[in-house]
Amino acid sequence: MVESGCRISARVNVTAIEAGAKYNIAMQQSGWDTVAPVGAYSDKAMEGGTDDVITVVQQSDVIAAQNQIKSSKEEENKEKLFEKIKIESCDKYYIIESSFEQSISDDVITPTVDEKVGEGVQPSLEVKTTSTVYVIDKIKLEEYVDNKAKLGDDQKTYKIENIYIENMSHIAVGVTTKLKAQYFVGPKVTKEELIEKIKGKGLGDANREISDIKGVSDVKIDKSYPWVMVVPTNSGKIKISFEVKDQDGNNIEQNDDQKNTEEEDSEEKKEESDDKKE
Repeated sequence: MVESGCRISARVNVTAIEAGAKYNIAMQQSGWDTVAPVGAYSDKAMEGGTDDVITVVQQSDVIAAQNQIKSSKEEENKEKLFEKIKIESCDKYYIIESSFEQSISDDVITPTVDEKVGEGVQPSLEVKTTSTVYVIDKIKLEEYVDNKAKLGDDQKTYKIENIYIENMSHIAVGVTTKLKAQYFVGPKVTKEELIEKIKGKGLGDANREISDIKGVSDVKIDKSYPWVMVVPTNSGKIKISFEVKDQDGNNIEQNDDQKNTEEEDSEEKKEESDDKKE
């Protein structure tokens, strides 16, 4: 602002009241008529207004599109990744679902940010999505649980479930975390070992041999004939199956010996059926 006697002059910024080329004004050397007793003029051109409306790609549009792609594909990609891990690893890993992450990279934006979108052109965004999840080797996990549970040589882990991972922290290689899980333990015994223990013994002695194994809660011996009181000496005539149950009496799962025994029974029943048909 400059003061000269009673005259005062000042420079002010002006803004058009709306968009459009009609508010572009050339430089003026003389004043404009005003209602107030003030002289006003523009010694610089006022320009920039346009009647053309153009569409451009903004960074905010890109971010919104990225988020939409990420959220819409996340569940689908998670299912695909989990299924791939199970198939390729033959189900040898526990998947830590809470560690699943999906990231987006390598954007290809057409047209690019701040570039005009031509008439009839649909902007497109191509991205690369990367899905990751941490897994735990089942065998190593069982070894870890066995070690923590301080199981004896005659005990084993039959099932691990309700695995819960918390406090995951990234380190130089991998992560550290806190593991919680529910596990079921029982006697470490095989069908072959039991057969060697009881073959040729009286039924009462055989029952006691099995009952004395830590973790065995019940023993049932089925005889081929009512008068049989001794376990056969021929191992091939002895069949053993296990039932693994929790403290409430619910079946946990079959072990390999039980599965093999049931498969053998199934084969024998099939042969008997074929014989009857003949």
